[in-house]
Amino acid sequence: MDVVIETVLGEIKAPHPTFSGDLTGIEVAGSTVEMRDILSIRFPSHKFQRQPREQILLRNGTLWRGELQRDGDPSGETIQWQSPSLPAPMTISLEDLAEYRTHQSPATPFPDPIADSDQLLTSDGALLTGILESLLVEGVLFDDPSLGPLTIPWSKLFAFRLIEIPTDRPPPTDHQLPVRVQTVAGSEIYGALLQLDPTSLRLRQSDRQELAIPNSQVVQIHFELERIIPLTQRPPLKVDEGLPQSDWFPWTWRKDLNVLGQPLQIGARRFSSGIGVHSRSHLTFSVEEGDRTLVGIAGIDASSRPPDEEPGIGCADFSILVDGVKKFDGGTLSWKDPGVDFRIDLKGAEKFTLRVDLGPGHHILDRANWAMIRIIRD
Repeated sequence: MDVVIETVLGEIKAPHPTFSGDLTGIEVAGSTVEMRDILSIRFPSHKFQRQPREQILLRNGTLWRGELQRDGDPSGETIQWQSPSLPAPMTISLEDLAEYRTHQSPATPFPDPIADSDQLLTSDGALLTGILESLLVEGVLFDDPSLGPLTIPWSKLFAFRLIEIPTDRPPPTDHQLPVRVQTVAGSEIYGALLQLDPTSLRLRQSDRQELAIPNSQVVQIHFELERIIPLTQRPPLKVDEGLPQSDWFPWTWRKDLNVLGQPLQIGARRFSSGIGVHSRSHLTFSVEEGDRTLVGIAGIDASSRPPDEEPGIGCADFSILVDGVKKFDGGTLSWKDPGVDFRIDLKGAEKFTLRVDLGPGHHILDRANWAMIRIIRD
């Protein structure tokens, strides 16, 4: 099976790659590509399957889509989670769990997280705060300071969120590569890649767990190496948003979300990182010493599709200027268009500007995304 290997110099289409013994490179077509030059490995024949599923969020940022097994650990200290990406259920400690949602849960079930309390949202809209004691076969045991201990049946539950505990992704050790794996079912798993062969990849998800994911379930492997910096980690030098001769503009730019506060999505493809804006938007960033290349995907957010598909609505003009010179012209993109990849040389530059300007139609639903936008350093 051919895969697409994204490197700092461009893309390579090749048969399934093989890691060198010390994981410092990948053998491709008889030559070795250093791991520090590889951004991702994509399985282009594997497509996302966006079916309604439950989801859990782990404290290391991993998002699993699948189904919670209700008859798991009788003690309630762990959960059994069945993912379509795995051949068997996996056990997850409550220590690693941050949030659970049913497929009926609202997009933002907890808009105002409370630092020192767990939260639970019921199907009738009741928002409880307190302590989640355990997960039982019949439901969730939740202690609310006002109401006392309650058992919320699973049929009445929309979502729960556990108290925030600061956690860092552990640094990789020898023979481990930090990665983010996207699966066909829409899961995004952070961990250390231990092995990749023609049939599966082996991943250390936490100190307590290793997983083997069949390659048939993998859409893309992103390598989280230090030389790859998400642009969201850089504050802009200048923000110029809004319509000429108007003070009304409620759609300020957002990190890792579209301007509505929802996940970034271009066409059928969702992205975990990037910048969401609305036309008109000009964001200027500085170029630091060592910055080499700017890469990403430009496109209109899927939420921009108008109810009647009226032409001219949900479209905008995309471009990128480096020191005032246009280096990327994405043209006019609409909600119908797939994302447009860009790769911009930053060597010797001082600053660059991401521009989203009004397209030929109305200033309506012009929600634009700079998805997976990253700086590659020397």
